[in-house]
Amino acid sequence: MPIDVEDDLGRHRGLTQNLGVGGIFVATGQPGRPGDRVTLRFALPGLSEPLLVEAEVRWIREPGQSKQPGGPGMGLKFAKLSMHAAATIDAFLRSRARAE
Repeated sequence: MPIDVEDDLGRHRGLTQNLGVGGIFVATGQPGRPGDRVTLRFALPGLSEPLLVEAEVRWIREPGQSKQPGGPGMGLKFAKLSMHAAATIDAFLRSRARAE
């Protein structure tokens, strides 16, 4: 799923396959530094409008640092999550869990 990340350096695009109720991993060649605040914009399947979420960089994965899927990127903890965004993410995760 594509995701737009906006930070002090501007806006860039990343990808994610790892979304949870508390945060998200964004695969990107331009990870921030732990403690940085970012704004995320992403659309979940079935949504007409993207979600806008503030998050904090908790950790980064440099290129070649891990053999885990996803490559380089950053682990983000949601910092400001509206009730709408929280409910939407929760409903999406529940629907995925039922489908598995």
